[in-house]
Amino acid sequence: PVVGAGAALYPEAFPDARGPEYVAAGALAALAAERLAAGQELLEPQPLYLRRPDAQVPKNYKVVTPQ
Repeated sequence: PVVGAGAALYPEAFPDARGPEYVAAGALAALAAERLAAGQELLEPQPLYLRRPDAQVPKNYKVVTPQ
């Protein structure tokens, strides 16, 4: 299932998108709790990275020598 503002931006990629455009984290937690209480299993979460990370490894390390 796909919900949220991102799904609404790309209806051709997510034709089965449903639910409110903006979902509160508490509402998602309540939905998960209801499903678990009903004996249903939850799917494993899978991250979807839409851009490269901001953090980068420095290109030139500074040499530190004891004096």
